[in-house]
Amino acid sequence: MKFRDRSEREAKIVKGKRDLRRRTAKPTDTSISLNINKSTIASLNLGTVVGNLQANVSVLQDAGQKDLARALSSLAQALTDSQTLNEEQKREGIEMVAALGDELAKPEAERKSSVAKLVAQRLGQVVRRASEVAGAYELLKVAVRSSIGIELP
Repeated sequence: MKFRDRSEREAKIVKGKRDLRRRTAKPTDTSISLNINKSTIASLNLGTVVGNLQANVSVLQDAGQKDLARALSSLAQALTDSQTLNEEQKREGIEMVAALGDELAKPEAERKSSVAKLVAQRLGQVVRRASEVAGAYELLKVAVRSSIGIELP
């Protein structure tokens, strides 16, 4: 059952990526990628989450939302690199970034701003525990507001 759910989710991501490509011009910038150390991923056990986040970053970038893609990637990296957050807090924060990325990468007609705000509210609670991550979260808020028009808490 988990495999089927994951496969369906990946198929939706691919479909959304294709739909966004059709509606937007292709960017000329180089791709944005997450540079989370594999040993960090292993200790947090987030391989699938990071893979989904990378897919969402690619969808956003392909749709011309490079600032938003970069902000999501930077926040995930800042959470991973945080010296203040413990492993559970890092895991939760990265899972929230991935969930927010899932919502933001959806086509506008399918996007639910209330879901994005709810996820961002919880993400903000995690981020407040680590001052070194706060700047990356603020950049994400600005990118979401200017790119999509959603005001995150």
